[in-house]
Amino acid sequence: MKKLALILCIVFFCASALACGGSSKTSSGGNSYTPPAIDTDETEESYTSSPETVYTDYEGGCILTAWTNEDKSAESITIPSQHDGKDVVAIGESAFRDFTSLSSVTIPETVTIIEKNAFRGCSALNNVVIPDSVVTIMGAAFRDCTSLTEITFGSKITAIEGECFMGCTSLTQFTVPAGVTEIRGNCFEDCTSLATVVLHDDITEIHGNAFRNCSSLTAITLPGGITEIRGNCFENCTSLTEIHIPDGVTRIAAHSFRGCSALGKVYIPDTVNEIGSSAFRECSSLKSVEVPSSAEIDERAFKDCPAEITKK
Repeated sequence: MKKLALILCIVFFCASALACGGSSKTSSGGNSYTPPAIDTDETEESYTSSPETVYTDYEGGCILTAWTNEDKSAESITIPSQHDGKDVVAIGESAFRDFTSLSSVTIPETVTIIEKNAFRGCSALNNVVIPDSVVTIMGAAFRDCTSLTEITFGSKITAIEGECFMGCTSLTQFTVPAGVTEIRGNCFEDCTSLATVVLHDDITEIHGNAFRNCSSLTAITLPGGITEIRGNCFENCTSLTEIHIPDGVTRIAAHSFRGCSALGKVYIPDTVNEIGSSAFRECSSLKSVEVPSSAEIDERAFKDCPAEITKK
């Protein structure tokens, strides 16, 4: 009987040990642990509006961290240049997010950075003047400002980050400021009224999805300093009729011009050595195109495209 009891105890102990050791979601303290979900879009963090205006001290100045939600119905807001004797040097993340009645905002000359999502979803905002003091506009700062028609930039701006003007469906023209040398990913995606974009020669990179779904864009002159057309860069630009890829470009990435149904003329320079999958897929108006004889062309690069491909 004692032997049986001893055996039962051993079995129970082993079963308990296996149950504890077999789970990778149990912490050392015994509490259940679920790994956090991976956020693929860094601008999609949870957001809660503030009941009051908040400033945060920063290197001798201060950041406007949040503007009181009591002003969410305000049509016009003037951001002060100082708080408690300190310069307001930045407009903080999501500070005015979803202020859907805001049509006009005055930004003081003390501000150097507009942080991500700062004015995101301000659907009535129609005109923005960026003062000379601003150097950087961070990701999605003006995303989904669907009434925005005009942006005036100061002389010191050097960085406009990804998704900055994504979904600004009333924006019809844009001139990239002289100090900005990169068009970041998704910067103008879904700007469906954007018909004219002026790029200067000092731009060296245009990132993926930069002009995706800009269905009113009819023409664009690419700067000579770029070396690659990134993935999905001009996908579904259904009004684009002609594109001249500059000498020096070595790669046309996947889906770069997919769905450009009005595209009838394409120049591809001899420097291109790779044309990726679906790069010109569904370009239904493209009848002929010359490609470098040495280029590696994915078998789906011109899928659903009637173009006659000639190697030069």
